[in-house]
Amino acid sequence: MASDELDPNEIRRRFDALLAGRDLQELTDLARSLTSMLGPDPAARGATPTDLRRSLLDVPRLLTVTVDLGRSHPRIWRRAEVVSDMPLAQFADVLIDLFGWAGTHLWRFGLGGGPFDAGTHVFLCDWEAEDGEDGTPASSTRLDQVLQDAGDVVRFAYDYGDSWELTVRVDSAVPAPDDAPRARCTGGRRAAPPEDCGGFTDAEDLARIIDDPAAFDVAEVNAALSAVEPAMVAAGINAAVVEIATSLKGWPGGNDIITRAWACAGPVHEPTREEAEVALGPVLWFLGRAADGLPLTAAGYLKPDLVKEAAAVVPAQRDLPWKVSREYDAHQLHAFRILLRDLGLLRKYKDRVLLTKAGKACHEDPLVLWRHLVQRLRPLPGRDFMQQATALTLLHLATAPQETVRWDAIADALDLLGWVNSDRSRLRGYQVRNTVPVWALLSNLEPREPRQGLKTEILAPAAGALARAALSDSQ
Repeated sequence: MASDELDPNEIRRRFDALLAGRDLQELTDLARSLTSMLGPDPAARGATPTDLRRSLLDVPRLLTVTVDLGRSHPRIWRRAEVVSDMPLAQFADVLIDLFGWAGTHLWRFGLGGGPFDAGTHVFLCDWEAEDGEDGTPASSTRLDQVLQDAGDVVRFAYDYGDSWELTVRVDSAVPAPDDAPRARCTGGRRAAPPEDCGGFTDAEDLARIIDDPAAFDVAEVNAALSAVEPAMVAAGINAAVVEIATSLKGWPGGNDIITRAWACAGPVHEPTREEAEVALGPVLWFLGRAADGLPLTAAGYLKPDLVKEAAAVVPAQRDLPWKVSREYDAHQLHAFRILLRDLGLLRKYKDRVLLTKAGKACHEDPLVLWRHLVQRLRPLPGRDFMQQATALTLLHLATAPQETVRWDAIADALDLLGWVNSDRSRLRGYQVRNTVPVWALLSNLEPREPRQGLKTEILAPAAGALARAALSDSQ
């Protein structure tokens, strides 16, 4: 016997220890897990299980289902209401969303037994169906052909590596109201194991990889269930935000982004002329002074007397406890002026700052200026770092304008989208804050309370309103 091989007696001792104290249900779950890890029984391949599908219902039913995660200790479960006439493949997405997974792995349903049991009627995801696996494509089957009445059960396997198996049981079935959502979570307990965690289901193991194994939030689950791209687009949510929300669905922080995205749906209210005049006061000051031309030094900066005057107007510069006389030292003021240029309001001509054509149209009418800024701030979809960082920044400001911006959360989202520093290190919140130009505008709207300490960010309500307007593609 090789020195690194275990003695058979030691193997038996470890096996007995593994089984000790487990009840019949736990032993059944363990056996099913071991069987599923081996894949389908080769002897059963080619066999044709009985077609257990039922006839389609004439009237859709609202099914209340309880979904249990196998091998979970303590029990991890979800309860949901689903409309019975959805495709079975769409119901797979519902189950994946109920447990916060990303949907990037193979899955299958088993009717009449486990998803890998011989004789079970198996319904396959498109990937397996296209590979020629034995079973019925889930995309060609309706949910009510599988589940119709109270007591009906179907099993669902997801991620054959981590080997998650869900048992879905119908608690009740009633005629579906016309306005019933396609799927809605109504309850549950405990956090689901995260994607690709290795198959952990015990609270002790999960505590090593997630902050709170007992946490569960119905609102977050329903936000994920509602994150259907066409529905978000139809609701007028910015296409760049929809693209990001769809990409991050099922990942850490993804549900928070989806919730924020849906909070941006609906009509946007434009401020009154007086409100816009107050909110955009710092911008209007620059436009008014540039109407006659703002003189620059030979190095291209505002002259000292103008710097002192402008520093008192721009809130982020005004909050700093030191005085400035050179624009080179007034970083907040300089960033604000450069952003106004990038937004198409100011231009440099020789040794002066002048109004652009758009600036001339805006400087006498605050509402025209507001609409111009909404259009220029609107992010576009696509794989561009600045557009995605801008979209995430606007999203946070639009949905929590009076809170300190969660820059680290924005950095984490950008990390999941694939963005890193040039040295391949992870982005940090302060780097995003210092990179996104839109912050130079939104942090300088009025009226704004004085900043209490350098680390506190207090924004004007108009910052959230402008960000919200920029994220509405219906405008």
